[in-house]
Amino acid sequence: MENKNIDQEFLDNKLADYEEIANVSDLKVGDHLRVTSNVYKQPGKRKCSYIVLKEKVVQDNGDVTWIVNSYKPMYNDWAISFDNPYKQYRAYVKIEKPYTGKCDLCSKCVSAPYTRCYSCKHPL
Repeated sequence: MENKNIDQEFLDNKLADYEEIANVSDLKVGDHLRVTSNVYKQPGKRKCSYIVLKEKVVQDNGDVTWIVNSYKPMYNDWAISFDNPYKQYRAYVKIEKPYTGKCDLCSKCVSAPYTRCYSCKHPL
């Protein structure tokens, strides 16, 4: 598998309206991200998670670790480092689409701030 397309399996669903963050040093506390990483002891398998950055921890040697959580408070906080060579984290941010008043897919009228109608968002 090419490193360039390492997250190909998620591009059509979980990462559909997201773009990869080129420089993770631009991240700040409070950012909402999708993050992909390798699965422990399962070579070639990756997972995609939704996280919220809660705290930035800078080590004495300059390494940066983020304390993160999901948007659900039922999980305990955990730490990630985007420099971890084993996990190979990649961060993605949602692409902000301008409100046009029409559905992106079928052009039906939608109310602000939505960009997709109910039928397209929840197909049968």
